Amino acid sequence: MVTRHCWLPELRLCLVRYGSGMTGQRFIDADDSLFRTYQGSNLRFLYDLRGADMGRMTMSEIHTYAGWLRGLDLRPTHPRLRQVILVDEQVGTALSMLLQVLMQGACSFGVCATLGGACTYLGVGLEDLDGHLDMIPA
Repeated sequence: MVTRHCWLPELRLCLVRYGSGMTGQRFIDADDSLFRTYQGSNLRFLYDLRGADMGRMTMSEIHTYAGWLRGLDLRPTHPRLRQVILVDEQVGTALSMLLQVLMQGACSFGVCATLGGACTYLGVGLEDLDGHLDMIPA
């Protein structure tokens, strides 16, 4: 499994779960598809990186991905976009924070270590995900 996602229209929320084997280009391909598929105001994205093994990504891949994100202008197609990254390892947290710095404010997102924290950041209840814990486990 590389990437799976589930759209919850009543919450305007896309749950995204990245699997192992992710590279900078795989992140670009997956995210580009998601941003083209789901557009509109007040969208929320929850990216679960807990299985992505981000420690295997090279600095070059991280710079490539950050550069691609910097080049995006999501404001016209995604006004009031809320995004959060869910991580569970120190490397994932460090790389997520580094990505925020490299993006130079082009796109904002939160970084959380718990599903509850991610839900709070997005303004949804943890109970709203009860039927989707196979997608994004607690």
